[in-house]
Amino acid sequence: MNWQQLKNHTPRLISDEKLRQAAVAVVFAGAEDSLSVLLIQRVKRQQDPWSGHLAFPGGMMDSADESLLATARREILEEVGWQPATADCLVRFDDLEGKSAGKPAGLAIASFVFRIPIPVPVGVSDEVEKSLWAPVSELIDTRQHTKFQPYQQAFYPAVRLRDQDLPLLWGMTLRLLQQIMLSAGIVWPNSLPPIGDPETLVS
Repeated sequence: MNWQQLKNHTPRLISDEKLRQAAVAVVFAGAEDSLSVLLIQRVKRQQDPWSGHLAFPGGMMDSADESLLATARREILEEVGWQPATADCLVRFDDLEGKSAGKPAGLAIASFVFRIPIPVPVGVSDEVEKSLWAPVSELIDTRQHTKFQPYQQAFYPAVRLRDQDLPLLWGMTLRLLQQIMLSAGIVWPNSLPPIGDPETLVS
């Protein structure tokens, strides 16, 4: 990945004061030939429309957070028990509008890209069923690509991780990952085009 090219990315920001503010952290770790990205599986809850989904660590901005970057760092700590340094943040990437079942959820989601030298041990919390470092080589492997139909009106691109106990990776999380890697010079295989109106995976 061309990290300098990614650092030069100019983020597309959502400036709507009516929307609630949230942030997600996209954390890459390792050398180029063993690069991985941090994912969480959300705890299954009846009242949560994104229950059990794979996502990036993240959540709502708290009144005590001095910035959305602080929100992203706090959420990582709360969800997996580890926190990257502020200096580990390479760039603020594009904001996304949160959606639920294809409809606006009144949520603006800031995204921050971090990079650390090696994967660190990560745990779980009352919001996280499982945390893992997913190999990037696995995510772009066309043999792992499929499509998912969560609603009758559309199919969504998805990735099936080799860990059979994990759900499909799809929606906002997958599209954001694709866009970040594209900005870093990594073109995704044609078998997985960034189509559809993805779902937000942030509570």
